[in-house]
Amino acid sequence: MQVLNILLIAAFALTTLRDRRLGMLLFIPLVLVAPNAGLAGLDFRVEQILTIFLLFVAILARPNLLCPRELIPFLGWLACVAVGSVVTAAPGQWMGYYGMLRPVLLFWIAYNVSWKEADFWRGCTAFVLTGIPLACLSVAQVLQNSWALNLTFKAYTVANQTALDREMDALGEGYEVVRSVGVFGNVSPNGLYFSAVTVLSLYLLSMEKGRIAFLDNRWRRILWVAFLSGIMGGCATLSGTYFATTAASVLLFCFFRRRVWIAIRASLIVAVGLISLVVLIDPDVLDGFVEQTLYQWNKIALFNTAGRYSSQDGILSDLMHNIQGHLAFGFGATRQDFFIGDSLYAVLIAFGGIAGALCFVVGIVCVLARLRRTGATGSAFTLFSCVFLLGGVSCNGMLIARLGDCWWLLAAMCCRLAFARSFASTSAAEKRAGMRIDGGLPECARA
Repeated sequence: MQVLNILLIAAFALTTLRDRRLGMLLFIPLVLVAPNAGLAGLDFRVEQILTIFLLFVAILARPNLLCPRELIPFLGWLACVAVGSVVTAAPGQWMGYYGMLRPVLLFWIAYNVSWKEADFWRGCTAFVLTGIPLACLSVAQVLQNSWALNLTFKAYTVANQTALDREMDALGEGYEVVRSVGVFGNVSPNGLYFSAVTVLSLYLLSMEKGRIAFLDNRWRRILWVAFLSGIMGGCATLSGTYFATTAASVLLFCFFRRRVWIAIRASLIVAVGLISLVVLIDPDVLDGFVEQTLYQWNKIALFNTAGRYSSQDGILSDLMHNIQGHLAFGFGATRQDFFIGDSLYAVLIAFGGIAGALCFVVGIVCVLARLRRTGATGSAFTLFSCVFLLGGVSCNGMLIARLGDCWWLLAAMCCRLAFARSFASTSAAEKRAGMRIDGGLPECARA
């Protein structure tokens, strides 16, 4: 795996040095499929190294980097996390602060690239097409394919992923995966990823032919494969995050795009995907698969969140009791003895307190507000963001490794496109105003 990561990093570095825009676009599929690696007993991912490399390249290309106003609330969130860390523990006991700093750093770097609108659609296409091989891996995990299970264990599992810690020792002894974890090591982010793939590919397919120049009929057929892969991969997770987020996002899609028939077809395909897995799955794990399906359906139908948010016996109950003494700035980037949870909103309050969570939400609102007049680009990213915000009830998709990087990169891309469009319209308006003023002056004054 180390050799593969070195080759991936080298190829990415050469591509980025030659063409920054292409390198940043390749960053999306790269972070999703690159395996974990170990060095001197430490686990790391390629994006942790590549972000520093991208910062170095950005400074070389443009020493005076632009600082968008959307970045300020996120910097406030990082400041709240730092304050919470200082109050809770000494700096030497901090853990993972770079993990929270890096997405914001990636947003800043990507904002300082001169994007074109076609680049945004290429980035979205790269995101959904990567779902094809990842869906194959997820389905293979549920079907108990030995190659897929070994690949998951060796390439996509690290020691601090508690969702798989209990299963590591049993993996070599016939461990059975009932709910797919994909490349994320956990069910919830895998479900959220396939929800984003399903909804975003549905949006791309609903666009008029010719709206995106490079999406000809051949590419649209591939997008259909990505759409079906998103559904199959999501069904393999048996995650309430996938089913609830996808359903809510498709309803939003119907409301804004008025494409009800496409949504009905998507729902039917989800049902067909579940039935297909029931037919193909190993009989030894079929009972567990059906039991999990019914359990997730009951949770969604009854809107039952007690298992997560109950103050008595929910998985976040320890956090809810311990956070009461750190409501302002949270625990910061420090390690705690209790389970913080995987909900975006719980994680924001745990790390940065109420102040930090408010700063983060304001940052998201600023990003979405910037896109209100950017047409299809803004609509696509707003729907993409809704998937992450709805799924945030059970998954911190914006901050988790691999998945979160894609949101921050596309967010920076949209903000830069919106800035370029507003700057161009302002310049054109000033130029027209200057011509009108000039036209009203006497000839001697114009001279």
